[in-house]
Amino acid sequence: MSSKVFKHWPTLLLGVFVFAVLLVAVFTYQVSSTEVAVVERMGQMLNEHPAPGLHFRWPYPFEKITKYDKRLHCFGGHEGQIEETATADKQNILVGVFITYRISDPLVFAKSMTSFKKAESELDIWMRGAKNAAFGKYNFDQILTTDPKKCG
Repeated sequence: MSSKVFKHWPTLLLGVFVFAVLLVAVFTYQVSSTEVAVVERMGQMLNEHPAPGLHFRWPYPFEKITKYDKRLHCFGGHEGQIEETATADKQNILVGVFITYRISDPLVFAKSMTSFKKAESELDIWMRGAKNAAFGKYNFDQILTTDPKKCG
């Protein structure tokens, strides 16, 4: 009888290994050095941000992990990077703007924006308003001139 058990030990060992891998996959998560994670436990967002590395977690229905890239992001707008803008003297100019941003507080970002798509949609509205306000203060010859006295 014991010879049958020893005969199948590779299969048993493989089963134990697969079970261990599944346990690690279900009960852990990894945060990269370029990421920041927000932990939501039972519907409540925790105020802690796990450091980079491997961490313990409860399975999905109990705990949800959302990771965000914490590096700088470059965003040029959704509607096109170059568009017409009116100056103070009602001249149209073509202007392209872009911004770089990073998530400074992932908890606030997770509560208010929930995704990069929504955040960039909000940034797009803000950028267009700021661009129009900035260029709308100056006359065309103040923006494009070779005379330093005309610069505003």
